[in-house]
Amino acid sequence: MFVESLQNYLANDPGVISVLGTPSTRGDSTTGIFPTAAIGSPNAPYLVMSQVSGSPQTVNMQGSDNLINERWRFSCMGSDYKQAKTLAKYVSLALYSLFGPQPVGKNYGQGSWKRSEVDTAEPITHGVIFTTHVDFEFLYQDNDVT
Repeated sequence: MFVESLQNYLANDPGVISVLGTPSTRGDSTTGIFPTAAIGSPNAPYLVMSQVSGSPQTVNMQGSDNLINERWRFSCMGSDYKQAKTLAKYVSLALYSLFGPQPVGKNYGQGSWKRSEVDTAEPITHGVIFTTHVDFEFLYQDNDVT
């Protein structure tokens, strides 16, 4: 699954690790990267990634092939604005180079493009959580299709 490839790729990127830390250094013992929603009450900073859209690149009378186009949103959460923006910067730098065979899953990255970046802030129980949402479009070959 592509989500596993993305999560693994980001969890092993040195720039992302420099902001999020590792399970052994984080107080919540996670990578700080969550698909769809943050589990429990993670320590900031953290990253929530969710698929926005996706479709096969080619559809014809024989069906669709395994070349997939997907758009993902990476919500970079921080306890302050600078922390959210710094995480977004490192996530973007990592995703620009997502190309070739992925070590997790049977995906082969064909290209990645940053499509948007938006900042928000939300009040929470004890303050504010700052978020920079970064949207990327990916083209990849899904060799895990049976």
